[in-house]
Amino acid sequence: TGVSKGVVLTNDSLNAVSANFDDAGIRHEPGDKFLNFLPVGVSYGIACGIHMGFTMTVTNVLIPNFKPDRFAELIIKHKPNHVIGVPVFYENLMNSPRVKNMDLSFLSTTAAGGDSATSGFEEKLQAFFTSHGMKGYGMSEVSSAVAFGVQNIHRKGSAGVPCVHSVIAAFEPGTTNELPIGVTGELCIAGPTLMKEYLYEPEETANVMWTHPDGKVWVHSGDLGHVDEDGYVYIEGRIKRAIVRFDGHKSYPAQLEAVVNAHSSIANCCVIAVKDRSHEQGSWPLVIVELTEAAKGTDEQVKAEVLEMCRTHVEDRSQPVGVVTIDKVPITNLGKNDYIALTKEYGDYDYT
Repeated sequence: TGVSKGVVLTNDSLNAVSANFDDAGIRHEPGDKFLNFLPVGVSYGIACGIHMGFTMTVTNVLIPNFKPDRFAELIIKHKPNHVIGVPVFYENLMNSPRVKNMDLSFLSTTAAGGDSATSGFEEKLQAFFTSHGMKGYGMSEVSSAVAFGVQNIHRKGSAGVPCVHSVIAAFEPGTTNELPIGVTGELCIAGPTLMKEYLYEPEETANVMWTHPDGKVWVHSGDLGHVDEDGYVYIEGRIKRAIVRFDGHKSYPAQLEAVVNAHSSIANCCVIAVKDRSHEQGSWPLVIVELTEAAKGTDEQVKAEVLEMCRTHVEDRSQPVGVVTIDKVPITNLGKNDYIALTKEYGDYDYT
């Protein structure tokens, strides 16, 4: 979803990821089975999928050629105790008739990360599993996860709390000015999991890793969010994914997606920017949805209900110009919604 860069991790940063989770008291036993289909070429896969699993002495079931629509099949076959994936994989699992009445109590940890897990998705996931799954927040530049919510460490809509050895705070974008509790800004991270650098990219490294007045090196994530009074971290969108209206008002796709994904007939949702047809500049949000199998054929009804939900729960200036239903929301090879592909296809959408 961005320009490719090599992220240089170290022995220390990878070990710090394991320490973050081990010291947090996540329950695991030697011999527990971990279903691992994360690509090992990204930090999420190498840190959480390979290194952390081995340091926790669990049995690592490697799936080298994973396809998201096989998720339910692999859960049934291997009956793992621990799974780490991205939200779209769990959407596929919840929509699979093969596990509708299956006892899934063997799953101890079901972690969602790598992409935004909206509050609507979260409600569906909690209704599907008998106990809370695990959710987290992180990025390649900090060796994967630096915040998590699991078991009793949980607050609706949040990504959990900072890991034991990591620090997360919101700063005024483009500065080192820390913002008060509850105020939205750019989320920045400090601690032992930080990368060493971008490979052969000193200028790009300097753009992301800043030494603040407190003497700590902080990674500037590019993510908008805030931290509440109890330390829970909330993700509100990407700075670069802001949809800017003709009058300069900014709205963030993640906020709209959180509302839309709460609809019971939505299997997946992606909000993109489409050209403003009434002004020389600016864009409007367009909601693109994939319906559940049970909702197929009710497109017009669902569109009307989604627009009504937006009118009720979204401020006037961030209202979408329309809702488009498609058979399948495309995803990247890392399991994220491919908003770039959707923008190429629907960016000139005529909503008039």
